[in-house]
Amino acid sequence: MKQALFVVFAVVAFGCAKQPIVCTADAKICPDGSAVGRDPDKNCEWKACPRGNGEDNGLATPYVQYISKDITQCAATDWICPEGSSQFFGEKGCGCKADEPKKYISMDPDKCTLIKFMCEKNRVPFSDNNGCGCEYRFPENSVSMPPVQDKLQAIDCTEPRPEACTMEYMPVCGWFSQDVQCIRYPCADTYGNKCAACADGKVAYYTEGECP
Repeated sequence: MKQALFVVFAVVAFGCAKQPIVCTADAKICPDGSAVGRDPDKNCEWKACPRGNGEDNGLATPYVQYISKDITQCAATDWICPEGSSQFFGEKGCGCKADEPKKYISMDPDKCTLIKFMCEKNRVPFSDNNGCGCEYRFPENSVSMPPVQDKLQAIDCTEPRPEACTMEYMPVCGWFSQDVQCIRYPCADTYGNKCAACADGKVAYYTEGECP
């Protein structure tokens, strides 16, 4: 009798055991160009993208200049940052950030009223409750997207989408909407012409010529 009960208990326990979750093998492209998969321990939600120097580090607006908040556009180009700043590329976009937002000359606010100092290039004097020194300022119009990759040169696809297109070959690069998860750059495909690109519901906008 005891042996029979043990067998029944074992069968029930095995049947109720939590089965391992198997996630699909697709991948999500991250802002830094790397790819992550799904996490079986979190009901197959996407794993977190790596973070670090690629983010703007939460710096205040004077110390950060965005060139674009479209990560697809960010991945398609390069840009030069002014002296004293460096590139960042994160989930919110890309641009330049100050390497050292504030450089203190004195940490004594009373002494700051008595001293005079000059700041180096791209820095201006400042004083606060902690002291005084030089803080970073971006030169006017110093950070911008190179014109060849400017989103303004892209043409958005509009509704209703075309249902039939000619066969003429005037290639364009159709860039997919952010709803499409890509595993590598570019998140786009080359189409025979602009009509063919916008006929594909995945395409958000297109640029002239083949994809990079």
